Amino acid sequence: MDVFLRASMAEPVDWLRGFARYEDGYISIDKPERFQPMAHRGMVFDLAHVTTPAEAVEFASRFGLLWHGPESEALKERFEDWESEATTLRVLLRLLVAIQDGIAGEPEALDELRTTWRDFMAKHFEAPAESDGELLTAASVLVSWIVNEKLAGMEHGMTAACQWEGQARGVRGEPGVWRLQPRPKNLLGFIYYELALSIVEGFHARICEGCRTAFRVVDQRQRFCSATCANRARYRRWSEKKKSHPASN
Repeated sequence: MDVFLRASMAEPVDWLRGFARYEDGYISIDKPERFQPMAHRGMVFDLAHVTTPAEAVEFASRFGLLWHGPESEALKERFEDWESEATTLRVLLRLLVAIQDGIAGEPEALDELRTTWRDFMAKHFEAPAESDGELLTAASVLVSWIVNEKLAGMEHGMTAACQWEGQARGVRGEPGVWRLQPRPKNLLGFIYYELALSIVEGFHARICEGCRTAFRVVDQRQRFCSATCANRARYRRWSEKKKSHPASN
């Protein structure tokens, strides 16, 4: 049983989701209902895929807003703030994939890390990375810095496993068993907690050959993040083939 599942079986922590809409630059939800975000995996990649208001609305309908939940008076947030967080996640996930593939010795991943060093990473370190090993080390350290910054202020508590029954999976904890319970301040905290656990457990992701966004690998045969991306790539190949071999009159 993985760490995230064990955490989701601990004392439930509620968040709000509801009917979402986009208006005047804001994402908002109406008719909110409570749910347990730790019962859901994949929010990291779902948020990273948000690039348009429509995608933000879909995300908010499933999982709620990023910062405003049960204790909030107003349930709306600026879409440009969502864009910023989604962009940060995309960069972080691409960095993680590059580290993962760079350790395996893939030249393209190491080239991407060198580009990332030149464009972004160098300003965070006093000395240049003079080898692939130093580059991978610096990238790994930077990942921990970014994630820790996002998790700053998160509290943890302890709960007895027998306090409640996992309704979704019918799992009952036994007396004499306790679990650490994360207490994020908002949904973004849950998302980065999920990411941190997946990194510690063993990060497995790939860059989509269609949209070039990172996605969680479930099947090693996967090359695309979704059926939509696979179909777009298939159509693009068909269109290019048709252009290069036009039908004769």
